[in-house]
Amino acid sequence: MTPREEAERWLTEARTHRAVARDLYDNGSYSQSAFHCQQAAEMALKAVLYNAGMRPFGHSLTDLLELVEEQAVASLDVDLQEAAAHLNRHYIDSRYPDAVQDVAPSNYYTQGMAEETQEWTDQILQFAFKLLK
Repeated sequence: MTPREEAERWLTEARTHRAVARDLYDNGSYSQSAFHCQQAAEMALKAVLYNAGMRPFGHSLTDLLELVEEQAVASLDVDLQEAAAHLNRHYIDSRYPDAVQDVAPSNYYTQGMAEETQEWTDQILQFAFKLLK
């Protein structure tokens, strides 16, 4: 499989997670929507790295963005780095009952929080899609 073909597989999953995040948001499942937003961003960044011939590992969006920059795939702006930093916490906080205070994620996440995760995700997806045109 070529690096481009592998990148396309990851982009397909990024798009799928983004669509699931929208559906979950529309149904009021804000914590799960946030998780799928983080996953969409992660898979989109991994697609960029696979396309560059790398085999990325890990879930940290900030680490993945650093790899993108280190590989001279693209330079990053502050907004993108902030979006990644904000989304990172949703990998765990959105799923585990003991991750945030003494509240289950489904009771902790609000519509506003889910909206923010969607906005941050869309920033990262637009960045990745632009690089992979």
